[in-house]
Amino acid sequence: MGDDNAAAVAATMQVLADETRLRLLLLLGGSELNVSALVERTGFDQPSVSHHLGILRRNRVVIARRAGKQVFYRLAVEPAAPHSLRVAAGACSVSVAPR
Repeated sequence: MGDDNAAAVAATMQVLADETRLRLLLLLGGSELNVSALVERTGFDQPSVSHHLGILRRNRVVIARRAGKQVFYRLAVEPAAPHSLRVAAGACSVSVAPR
């Protein structure tokens, strides 16, 4: 892995190093969800969920799809996803029991 790839993976891992974002990603790993569903399932307030989804979206970890007034989010781990995200997703593929 070259220095550029290592830097990209490190940057992606830094984005993923937040417990709130990880909890959102674990939920999104099962299905596409909107902000309301994420708020309900996590117990986090809406501004916090929206803030963290914005960070994940800007870093191309999640993809957003608008349907009317709602925005649905899903993981961006696809063949076209950045290499750093695919590496990070592989490193994070663990089973986590709910609290």
